[in-house]
Amino acid sequence: MRTLQPCGKVEELEHELKRYRWNVIGLAEVRWKGNGEKTTDSGNVIWYSGLTDKRQQGVGFIVNKEIVNTVIKVDHISSRIISIRLAAVPMNITIIQVYAPTSDYDDDIIE
Repeated sequence: MRTLQPCGKVEELEHELKRYRWNVIGLAEVRWKGNGEKTTDSGNVIWYSGLTDKRQQGVGFIVNKEIVNTVIKVDHISSRIISIRLAAVPMNITIIQVYAPTSDYDDDIIE
């Protein structure tokens, strides 16, 4: 998926994920404003971190409804970095999702 911004894209993503056995999926180019949490109609939860003033960039996680209760903490670091901490055995797991600019961007932004 290129972005989750247009109407119906979350449902399309969930439809595609039905073919796989998954717990947590990292998302890039979410393009939603600000930071937040959204529960989908099917019960999965999306945490996201984006720009406050534009619908550009953005990262996030979609967490399967079966394990959403294992989420300990979500850190919205920037519109390009988000992390999630999950309770697990024998130790907790931290996953970091990073969206780096492509070579199409100006050198200043890439650096």
